[in-house]
Amino acid sequence: MRPFLFGERLSVQKKMRGFQLDAEWGGRYLPGMTPPYRRCFLFLADGARPDIFEDLLERGQLPAIQEHIVGPGTCTRAVSVFPSTTGPAYLPFLTGCFPGPANMPGIRWFDRQAYQEGGVWGLDSCRSYIGPASYLMNRDFNAPATLFELFDRPVNIFSSINRGVGFSNNKGKILRSLLWLWGHYTDHWDHVDQAAGVHLLRALRHDPDFVFCVFPGMDEYGHLEHPLAERALASYHHLDHSIGQLADQLRRRNQLDDTLLLIVSDHGLSPTHTHCDPVPLLEAAGLRPLYYPKIFRRNPLSACMVSGNAMAHLYFRGPNGWNQRCTYEDLRNANDLISYFTCLDAISFVASKDRQGHIRINSKSGEARIHSSGPLVEYHVTDQNPLGFAPFPNPLSHRDSLSHTFAAEFPDAPTQLLQLFQSPRCGDLILNARPGFDLRDRHEHPEHHGSHGSLHRDHMLVPLLTNHPLPNHPLRTADIFPSILKWMDKPIPPNIDGEAI
Repeated sequence: MRPFLFGERLSVQKKMRGFQLDAEWGGRYLPGMTPPYRRCFLFLADGARPDIFEDLLERGQLPAIQEHIVGPGTCTRAVSVFPSTTGPAYLPFLTGCFPGPANMPGIRWFDRQAYQEGGVWGLDSCRSYIGPASYLMNRDFNAPATLFELFDRPVNIFSSINRGVGFSNNKGKILRSLLWLWGHYTDHWDHVDQAAGVHLLRALRHDPDFVFCVFPGMDEYGHLEHPLAERALASYHHLDHSIGQLADQLRRRNQLDDTLLLIVSDHGLSPTHTHCDPVPLLEAAGLRPLYYPKIFRRNPLSACMVSGNAMAHLYFRGPNGWNQRCTYEDLRNANDLISYFTCLDAISFVASKDRQGHIRINSKSGEARIHSSGPLVEYHVTDQNPLGFAPFPNPLSHRDSLSHTFAAEFPDAPTQLLQLFQSPRCGDLILNARPGFDLRDRHEHPEHHGSHGSLHRDHMLVPLLTNHPLPNHPLRTADIFPSILKWMDKPIPPNIDGEAI
């Protein structure tokens, strides 16, 4: 794993044929080498839970996925990223980068420096990707390259992150907003899943070498009703039907055997029974918050940006304005905001950064400190472990840290908290909701009955299915990006967070 870096952009050499490769990448083709796969289809089952996939497969209810993906390959689980929410959690498999280094720390965020300079009227002062601002995702994140930029004939279907796709191959670019608006106001998302399947078959006309296709129904119905609701489960069958139709078309073209197929999710989902909105609490504490949709507030003293509804970034104005992040010590001294939020039943833990640059984790049970030194991570418990996993053998590599925490309540927590605080747009205080609770109530229409976004395993563990065999060890969704390039014999950009499988 690389050290977390900022400002890294590489000029991507898209036309890489024969023996020409960017020397900076250190890769080369060998004479007579034939890539194992000639095209890749990456399906995003938005909000899919691994246990549901496993159960449906075991009961024989996903026959196409079983025949064309699991049969010749693998069905396993991988760890997503924090926050585990749409948009930021697309970055790992499309760019190989975590949201923190890519500077997209949530589906909503606040930029204290931009706000200090231009106020709320500045384009980059704050963001909510719920709505038209989703078209700004491509300009907001920082990553060396996307998979779209590394293939010659990429096709995007319904993803807001699509840097590198030409207009003609960005399927549903305009239709997507209309479909999402229609689904939002009618609560019917099955037609959107069906539209994704239609565009998937039409994409074959362009002889694509990479296709990324989003199926949103599982996530949307999980929010509206329950992750196990009948309409949510039906979305798994819509995906299976579309993959079956695609496989039939590929077989007729004699292309099925050299096609890489993958299914992944950006996050899981858990049922929600109680809303605990931080905004009224901030108002009661006299901290006049800026939040969506009320971002035009005069002289705000704080900002609240919720992602997936189960995590929130809180930002606080200091004595000298918004120029400087409030540290763990500041939050302890100013009304002891850390204890204030830790005491809430809805909060499993809070996280902040101290003056030494260490990440502090606080919960009702105790406190811990996370520190990174190059490729190694250290986790020190002050009293009782607030994250609950087995004693941490310091120091560990980030990969060993994943293995050590994979089965814990908060998988990959040390690495995920470290990466998120690398973003200049990260909050001063991060709230992580307890399962069953979420952090948004006001202006949330329709009411959500399912949530994600937190570091809890119900949100962080996602399904990973591919027709390529995988090793039996813990994986991150960030590993998908370099693995696709490796399996298709393409060079892997440096300075990414994922590792090829």
